[in-house]
Amino acid sequence: MIIIILFFFSGPPDAPSITNITINGKRCSLEWTKPYNGESTIEGYTVSVWVLLATNGSIYKEKLRTWNTTDTKYTLDLEWNHNYTTAVSAWNKYGQSFYGWERNISIGRPPEGKVTV
Repeated sequence: MIIIILFFFSGPPDAPSITNITINGKRCSLEWTKPYNGESTIEGYTVSVWVLLATNGSIYKEKLRTWNTTDTKYTLDLEWNHNYTTAVSAWNKYGQSFYGWERNISIGRPPEGKVTV
């Protein structure tokens, strides 16, 4: 007879995985999976976005902004003609998860005749 015992430890949730990115102009919609909750209800998510900048042939990230939400999707407005990377973390009463895999976002040039602000 084989007995398998699984132990689940209370703690921060696992990192969410971004499953869908939709870009419409400079509006970007993200969706992610609800991760294992760490044996405590997930209270919210933090969406972080970094702009990718190039200098002297090197690319580096500069933190742009962070948003909090209780949903598993979020829509944000970005700037034309920029590249970004984004990741999501989850929170429960034990703390914050690691960020999931970063996903890249590229916002192209504005359509012809479009005034950029």
